[in-house]
Amino acid sequence: MGRVEDVVVSDIPVIEGTSEVAWTAIYGAQRERLFRLAFVILQEGNDAADAVQGAFEKGFRHRDQLRPGVGPEAWLARITCNEAISLARRRRIRRWVTFGDGDEPAIHEEAAILDRIVVDDALRHLRPKHRAVVALHYLDGYGIDEIGSILGIPRGTVASRLHHARETLRRTLAKHRTES
Repeated sequence: MGRVEDVVVSDIPVIEGTSEVAWTAIYGAQRERLFRLAFVILQEGNDAADAVQGAFEKGFRHRDQLRPGVGPEAWLARITCNEAISLARRRRIRRWVTFGDGDEPAIHEEAAILDRIVVDDALRHLRPKHRAVVALHYLDGYGIDEIGSILGIPRGTVASRLHHARETLRRTLAKHRTES
């Protein structure tokens, strides 16, 4: 299947249950948010873009499965998380992304960049499933019940993953503090 952007707008039927919201409008409105979500899980821009693209393709192909009462945003977040986790498993991602385009940062930004490097390193120590829960909770502001609905897992599993992720982050950040 080609890229979502390549689909002719007139060929895109209305998504059932979204009160005449066109798929391209949903794509435009959600693409960057879902990219950030996938990026936190995968920690690599090209892989995150692949996961979002795969999520939109699956969402478009299976749009008839969108249940009434479930917003397309939450549904696409779930598909994106699943795509990103699957991609992480398949590729066994263990690499890291450098900042920006390789230009040297300004001196006044060095402290903020160092903080971000430490936090990003701590996130890298999380399993993809834990990164997904952390991203949905802290970046997108979803509650435990909403995350459970998005990922299709019980509330207790979400709480457990969030707890374990926080503990791992706490240990990793403490280790960085003692090394500094």
